[in-house]
Amino acid sequence: MVRATQEHTFIWERPEWPHFSWDAERLAAKLDGARRAQAELLGAVKALGEKVTEAASEAMAREVVSNSAIEGVTLDMEAVRASLLLRLGVETNLAKVSTGNLKRVDPVVGVLMEAVEGWKEPLTVERIFGWHRALFPKGVPDGGTTLPSGEFRSDLPMVVATPSRWPGTRYHPL
Repeated sequence: MVRATQEHTFIWERPEWPHFSWDAERLAAKLDGARRAQAELLGAVKALGEKVTEAASEAMAREVVSNSAIEGVTLDMEAVRASLLLRLGVETNLAKVSTGNLKRVDPVVGVLMEAVEGWKEPLTVERIFGWHRALFPKGVPDGGTTLPSGEFRSDLPMVVATPSRWPGTRYHPL
């Protein structure tokens, strides 16, 4: 059953899912452009050296905090920064950050770092499930029930909902 709306059709609802095809010749030029841009970026990163670590950690910290906010989870920016810097091997002042805040942000930061550092690794179901279990160790709250994390939902209907659709409620997966 394909549920197409004016806004979108989910990828798994497409008739060709999961057996997609593509025209390699049409993609070649775009891939070449992306490879050239990547090489330029890597050259700039090497030239900048340590400044890149600071800029990258700041960008990743903002990414973690803003993505969590989408789900209604408020994370402490200093705790996220400290967790990132520790994982990058940079000295940080942990005195400002409570242990509770670090425990809360470490799984989220861990998933981001694993994805960033392991970008060459295949994106497998096991890898995605590992991220899901790290983000939702107690399962995924879904209304009055909790769904298990790190596995497919079988034939149960999937409902995508964010806190903005539930006025007056808070959603805290961690």
